[in-house]
Amino acid sequence: MRVRFVGNRTKPSIGERTASAFLTVGKEYAVLSILASDTDGVRFLLLDDLEEQPGWHPASAFDLSSDSVPSNWRIAVGAAGKPDHLEIAPEPWLDPGFFNAYWADGGEAATEAHELFRRELAVILDESL
Repeated sequence: MRVRFVGNRTKPSIGERTASAFLTVGKEYAVLSILASDTDGVRFLLLDDLEEQPGWHPASAFDLSSDSVPSNWRIAVGAAGKPDHLEIAPEPWLDPGFFNAYWADGGEAATEAHELFRRELAVILDESL
């Protein structure tokens, strides 16, 4: 799945949009994961322009370029103990402790999480071309 960044909505009533410190207006990005909930709406996990760190961005800031779904995506409903919470991501990333380990400072769990992240990321990027 690929999306094109069109800018963050600052004043939806008049269609005003602003650029991002992490993304470039007009650039396409591979969607790594999708998160949807009543409180936060729909968000996409994308790599920033330096392709170093993943970050969540509101879906309303994007146009859809390709709706192909990576083969490694799975769906988790009711994640985080909330019935309105839906996540679509590679199965290892849906583990409740995965991103805690990913963002941890060093250690074996962090190393394993980074390896899992890169392995699943490779599948997503390969299939989003």
